[in-house]
Amino acid sequence: MSQIAIIGFFSLTSVLAFLWSLSPYTYFTPQLLAVIGLITVIFIKKRLLFYQLIALLINLIIFSTGSVHSVFFFLAYFLLFLIAFQYQPATALSVSLIQIILLSQSLNSASSLLPLSSLLLISPFSWFISRQHLTLSREETDILLWLNLKFKTGIKVIINSTRDPNPDLKVIRSSATNLLHSADKLTQEFQDDL
Repeated sequence: MSQIAIIGFFSLTSVLAFLWSLSPYTYFTPQLLAVIGLITVIFIKKRLLFYQLIALLINLIIFSTGSVHSVFFFLAYFLLFLIAFQYQPATALSVSLIQIILLSQSLNSASSLLPLSSLLLISPFSWFISRQHLTLSREETDILLWLNLKFKTGIKVIINSTRDPNPDLKVIRSSATNLLHSADKLTQEFQDDL
């Protein structure tokens, strides 16, 4: 699924929760939360829908209990970090900006600006964490690929060469040298990423 669609789905959860908090049916919020919780448990294996439902639950709780003034406002931070660890950095930043815009509708004093500004400050932090998580995931993939392709192949060549009663030291040396150069190249790529 494209990043724009993912951002759209997360934005939709925020907008729906915001609209629900403005509706006259807010006294049915506990029942709605229970139904969404049940649906979340049913769709636990479908990653995208699962995170969307979690976002909807969190947004409903925040918007239905006072938005910026909610005692559950801290859940917005957890939501941002959940998104940061699961999706692209732009997704986390976009969702946080949409949250800020919707939550700013409930500002009514200078003191209510503090939680909103904290969310504004957390947004770049969640974006940074998302980028780091993405980098680490790529590095992990590179290491696993290197281990499965280069390292195992090189070790198999060395082991097979040493099984021979008269091992060909040139083949063993060449394979070991190739492994060393490959490992050095991988190390250099990681250091360049830092």
